[in-house]
Amino acid sequence: KIQIIASRVRLYRSLQRIIPFLIVRKCAQLATLLKRGIMSSSVESFQGQRVVFANKQAFEEKLKQFKLDGPSKLSVVSDFDFTITKFYMNGVRGASCHKIIEDCGLMAAEYHDEAQGLQAKYYPLEVDPTLNMEEKTKFMIEWVEKAHELLELHGLTRSVVTRAVHSALATGKVGLREKADTFLSLASSSKVPSLIFSAGIADVLEEILREQMAVDWSQVHVISNRCIFEESGEGKVTGFEQPLLHVFNKKSTAYLHTNFFNTEDIKDRTNLLLLGDSLGDITMSEGMEINDDRIIKVGFLNDRVERMDQYLEKYDVVILDDPGFDIPYYLLQEICEPKSD
Repeated sequence: KIQIIASRVRLYRSLQRIIPFLIVRKCAQLATLLKRGIMSSSVESFQGQRVVFANKQAFEEKLKQFKLDGPSKLSVVSDFDFTITKFYMNGVRGASCHKIIEDCGLMAAEYHDEAQGLQAKYYPLEVDPTLNMEEKTKFMIEWVEKAHELLELHGLTRSVVTRAVHSALATGKVGLREKADTFLSLASSSKVPSLIFSAGIADVLEEILREQMAVDWSQVHVISNRCIFEESGEGKVTGFEQPLLHVFNKKSTAYLHTNFFNTEDIKDRTNLLLLGDSLGDITMSEGMEINDDRIIKVGFLNDRVERMDQYLEKYDVVILDDPGFDIPYYLLQEICEPKSD
């Protein structure tokens, strides 16, 4: 009996030490979850999709002003890879513009091996939360430069671009989000200029859009890494237009001389709908001289939800689960086709 009592005393004393620790630890975990904004109570349904608002009242006030101003004051700036296109295709990660070429099997085996090696090395660095922006930017510049050097070295042609895109679409490796085509069509018919601002390859994304929808190129503009093809022979790529774009240098400042920005019409548009899927996409509006309270920022958080706190610092609303384009389309409808009371 003495041994049993002694054993229970030791257990009691151990619990006295452990229980406060467990309580503190649990509180810390809860605090972290609250900070990240991923507590179930903060996730809500909006237009049938799971979202988290940074500040719902501020979001609603912005939308109300956009509706009052109408489509004549609106422009759209959107990322392409995994914003207009889906992140998951048939249960696996979809292909970006670069990856469509890297995995197409239409070029030398050495090219595909080396390009896929770059993807395996640099993508984890792009999304690594322990690296600061300066470190990430250095790696992204390296990635883009090396990827483009490989395309030049192994002779990418216009024909390969067309065939690679057709194959990727046919085999379900890439696809537009549902209603993305309807969104762009409504923007065009409402005379709302749309800029697709991408660190991918312009020639690839334009081919995807041509195959998936009827594009009004007078209203849809593209700023991306554009190939320079030789005029003779097989039309091989000889370089890329400058400056090169990567995920963390997408700023309008460097492109204010281009057609999209260099019109009086765009200068009179004081409201912006910005769509992206990365933290770097937020800078797409830099240089447009539009006040922050006149920008509705919609972010797709396709994976790694532990980044939620960072996304909520940048975006007005964060969309979860890689769904369709219902929310951007709804917002555009509300602005361009307001319902009568």
